[in-house]
Amino acid sequence: MGKFYDCLGVNQTASKDEIKKAYKKLAVQLHPDKGGDPEKFKELSAAYQVLGDDEQRARYDAVGDQGWEQGAGNQGGGGPGDFMNANNIFEQFFGGGGMHGHHPFGGGGGGRHHNAPRRCADHRHAMHITLSDAFRGVKKTLKAAVKSTCSKCRKTCYACQGVGNVTHVQRMGLFTQMMKRQCETCNGSGVQCAGCSECDGRGTWNKMHVLDLELPPGVSTGWAKKFTGLGEQATRQDETPGDLIIEVLVQPDRMFERNGADLIMTAMISFAESVLGKELQIPTLDESSFTFNSSEWGVIKQGETYRIAGRGMPKGVGNARGDLLLKFKINYPSGKITDAQRTALLQAFENCGWT
Repeated sequence: MGKFYDCLGVNQTASKDEIKKAYKKLAVQLHPDKGGDPEKFKELSAAYQVLGDDEQRARYDAVGDQGWEQGAGNQGGGGPGDFMNANNIFEQFFGGGGMHGHHPFGGGGGGRHHNAPRRCADHRHAMHITLSDAFRGVKKTLKAAVKSTCSKCRKTCYACQGVGNVTHVQRMGLFTQMMKRQCETCNGSGVQCAGCSECDGRGTWNKMHVLDLELPPGVSTGWAKKFTGLGEQATRQDETPGDLIIEVLVQPDRMFERNGADLIMTAMISFAESVLGKELQIPTLDESSFTFNSSEWGVIKQGETYRIAGRGMPKGVGNARGDLLLKFKINYPSGKITDAQRTALLQAFENCGWT
């Protein structure tokens, strides 16, 4: 009995259906994706390539292993130099209706993951806005030029027949290895441009899109809006376009620092004002101001935070707002004080109980 029969574990009198069942069982066990030996998998596929074909099997039975290896059975095609790639045999066997339409290692036949459409890249752009814009919310109208492949003058690439790659066959002893590489004629796109008046023969054209963008009050850095299909455009049939994503970047403000929905502001006052109190006009981002009377808070301390509720950024729904965190830098007097000043201050401190 020949080695091809031994490889499949069947008798020389086995029927074609028995040979097919034997290959199906062993192929799943020996496939490299399941931890099998790649060389044994190739040998199994080579054996099935011969014994699964009536004409090749008859020639193999006639010349035996030695004659087959010497090429005696390779007359009229189908000999050892014409074995298909082992994986191609496996995919043809299971990729269609085999195993009830399912690939044995997951996924449906004909719908395998590596044949799924390639999603093109997203395009990301930053929109710079001021803190005042973020406070109020703002509506923006943008224009985006999207470069698309001209559909009027596209034709299927003659070199690759539209698949984007070409197959090269390399003979390796009893086997033939089939290798794919990107088609150089169409650069892997699968199409060529015949030239037309719409694209001026370039094969691409730009379409201007007008985009309306509404930023809600209180928007912060990182807020994003996606425009589906306006990213990198497909150039071939097995691709889907990416998206255009506009991301908000709130610029630093010269007066206010932001911490979530709270605003932080630092004011400068004198030492006397920190003790005696002062009415300060505090500006806000809605272009108004309010009065802060420091005397109502007692003696102002440098480095301490004074929280004023509801004077921060809008948050959530309705009229809810964060707080204003007010800090002070105190301008202490410099230089030496006179004896009279020292006496007056000491008397004042004693009267206030601060000594």
